[in-house]
Amino acid sequence: MPAALNRACLPLLKASPDASVILTSDDHAGRVRGYWGALAVTKAAIELLAQIQADEWDALPNLRINAVVPGPVDSPQRQRTHPGDVKTHLRRPEELMPVYLYLMGPDSRGTDGRVIACQDS
Repeated sequence: MPAALNRACLPLLKASPDASVILTSDDHAGRVRGYWGALAVTKAAIELLAQIQADEWDALPNLRINAVVPGPVDSPQRQRTHPGDVKTHLRRPEELMPVYLYLMGPDSRGTDGRVIACQDS
């Protein structure tokens, strides 16, 4: 789906003087673990898409694409899927905003095709 969306939006992205596409992945993309197959495969594909798309868009200097791995976040979805989580051990969504704002803004020009793990930032 993200590849189709990028393709559909490509004329608009090309018209922008500074376009940034940000995909969201998951730390399961890099782990082999039973019962997480469908999620792991789709998130690994997201990370590869960011790298492949960056390579394909290399001739378009106004376009960049990156993937963010936010790690465990205190969100309504997480509360439903992991009811036993200790909320104090989870990031709040607003803690992730600096990473997303950086990637959206002009300071991230030249940051392209990267997978950024928020646990490391």
